[in-house]
Amino acid sequence: MSERDGIGKGHREKEEPFYAGQGRILEMIAASAPLADILTRIVLLMEAQTDGLRCSILLLSNDGKHVRHGAAPNLPEAYVKAVDGLPIGPRVGSCGTSMYLRKQVVTTDVLTDPLWSDYRDLAKSCGLRACWSTPIISSHGDVLGSFAMYRQEPRGPNPEETRLTEAATHIASIAIERQQGHSMLREREARISLAAESADLAFWVLYPEQNTAWMSEKGRAMYGFTPHELLTRESFVSRIHPDEPAAVQAAFEQARASQQTFEIEHRIVLPYGKTRWVITRGRYLWDEHGNVLEIICVTIDLSAQKQSDLQLQVQREELARLSRIALMGEMTASLGHELNQPLAAIANNAAAARRFFDRGQIDPAILKELLADITAASHRAGEVINGIRGMARKGKSTRSRLNLNDVIRDTLRLVRSDILIRETAVVTDFDSLLPDVEAAPVQIQQVLLNLIMNALDAVEALPPAERRIIISTRSLKGKSAEVSVRDFGTGLPADRAEKVFDHFFSTKAEGMGMGLTIARSIVEAHAGTLGAEDAEAGGALFFFHLPAAQRLPINKAA
Repeated sequence: MSERDGIGKGHREKEEPFYAGQGRILEMIAASAPLADILTRIVLLMEAQTDGLRCSILLLSNDGKHVRHGAAPNLPEAYVKAVDGLPIGPRVGSCGTSMYLRKQVVTTDVLTDPLWSDYRDLAKSCGLRACWSTPIISSHGDVLGSFAMYRQEPRGPNPEETRLTEAATHIASIAIERQQGHSMLREREARISLAAESADLAFWVLYPEQNTAWMSEKGRAMYGFTPHELLTRESFVSRIHPDEPAAVQAAFEQARASQQTFEIEHRIVLPYGKTRWVITRGRYLWDEHGNVLEIICVTIDLSAQKQSDLQLQVQREELARLSRIALMGEMTASLGHELNQPLAAIANNAAAARRFFDRGQIDPAILKELLADITAASHRAGEVINGIRGMARKGKSTRSRLNLNDVIRDTLRLVRSDILIRETAVVTDFDSLLPDVEAAPVQIQQVLLNLIMNALDAVEALPPAERRIIISTRSLKGKSAEVSVRDFGTGLPADRAEKVFDHFFSTKAEGMGMGLTIARSIVEAHAGTLGAEDAEAGGALFFFHLPAAQRLPINKAA
């Protein structure tokens, strides 16, 4: 082995502990060890590389104007306390000047260097004669602090000490910058959590690249996560209701493609089975290269509101059913007459057929005609009974595609006898191009019955020749369908037309004052409007609009 090989081997053996020490420090940084511990380990590692060397790390304060103690395990305590909090500037020793000028400052003799004029006695009392300070710069070019080497004899750094300085400032910058990033993140999360808690919101952030997430305390409680549970994208997906992951994923993907804020209402299922209705809003954040940095989201718990809406809907449906029953009570005579007609026809045709049999006069053609009349009359009676049953039925009404012209015809058949008894002329004017609507037939029929019965009451005091009602439909540019019921009675209340829709307001002596109120709630539940106005030639005009149906038929609960 040559002499050169021997020197090279010795040099490598000397540096192995140094590199091993660097590796352990980097592991501490990765494990988020306390910054003070990391900086102390850096100082001790550097001091171990050469005899008589004492080092320190100072940090730049948040105001960017003062120094803070970082690590100096082997410097006198009096010196450390005196330096901590000093301002940076062009003549503040080696460290304060280095941070101020953003460059290395080498003081070979502190007793003669003007930079140390205010601190010369302090350094002398601590046995310090030389100081070389290098600023610690972040990856963004900001000053984070300084790394200083002290000697007891006046001189400048040798190549080995220069190399150690470079290594120390590099590792220290990584540690300080990471700690500052964590501090800023924690501060940001704390502020967001406070704002979210105050507004009763859940705030959470997804970090796609690391597949990690952060969530406020309110959010963890809302989603059923424990305080220290590790969160990932899969954690949130697991909480989405089994029927809705595709819809939620589509909302996220659309927001990513459009770079817009997304919003979706959906359900989540907690570990113990409870279901919550929530609305989630959020957006993506990108870096300058177009990579997703994070997805920030806010979730609002709608469960209480949904429960209240559900209870209100149940109460509204029950009130509407009772209103229909009361309405049928007003139509008792008409419904009885409607049933008497087909039942009487069935009885008469059956009696006629029996007489033909008794006389022995069985004509197949006549018998066939009688049976056909009986069948038609029974169907008519069945239609009336089904209509009454549908109006009285309790439970959710199902929406389907309807043509309002047909619904009006069916409703008029229900009140045909009432119209005849009251000697009222009902004229219809139907728009053949009326668009279909998506609605619950029984509920729309209830609205029509209320308007028609009110119109019949409005003209009842008039002479029979003047009792008229006009029922019209028209298409509003194909976007909605309008139905109007116009009477020729006394018109709306003079003080306020809208009063007719108020709860318990009625112009009838025995009226409950709920019919038009319920009718309006039904129309509005179908995304429509119900209104009233005085007609030009006297009387009142009631009308409602319903939005046109979509292209595809829909079958859903009203």
